[in-house]
Amino acid sequence: MRLRRLIKKNAALALRRHWCRAAAISLLTLLFWAVPATLEQLVMTAFNIASFVDVSAPGLMLDNMPNTAPAAMAIMLAIGVLSFFVIAPLTIGAVRWFYNITDGKALATVEIFEYFFSVKSWARVIWFYVLLFVKKLIWTVIFLAAPIAMIFGGNFWRQQASRDIEMLLSVGIEIFGGVLFLLLGWFWLMWMQ
Repeated sequence: MRLRRLIKKNAALALRRHWCRAAAISLLTLLFWAVPATLEQLVMTAFNIASFVDVSAPGLMLDNMPNTAPAAMAIMLAIGVLSFFVIAPLTIGAVRWFYNITDGKALATVEIFEYFFSVKSWARVIWFYVLLFVKKLIWTVIFLAAPIAMIFGGNFWRQQASRDIEMLLSVGIEIFGGVLFLLLGWFWLMWMQ
């Protein structure tokens, strides 16, 4: 608990004269995260495309599934890509601002938009996020491919099984794959952090 108190004390010390600007930057970043979702809903409404589709009971909202029609998917993908090109540089700028505050350097609030001022720095941030995504995807495959293959392989074998021993072995492989998935999933989460 001493470490937690020390972290809180250092954070309060770093932000002691910058609380309002830190709150404004956090709210601005949150706003830029909310704008694409709102824009997506507006475009879906304008083109009369449902965001969710009823699966079984029309009055029940809990069974709704996202609309996977090609038009809906195209709108979601387009707005997602456009928002990525705006949110990634803004997020890096906000993180840079907070790191400078903890280092004792008070930057102007407008500095969170620094990566929008030149195409080269904007492209570097986008490339950084693409490489980060590829790295996380590779580590996800390394950690989780074997257990997922065991679960699906055991399930496929169980469906094809003609004898009881095959059924028993396939269920054992599925269970072992599930346990391995939980264990390696835990390590994967720690590795990603």
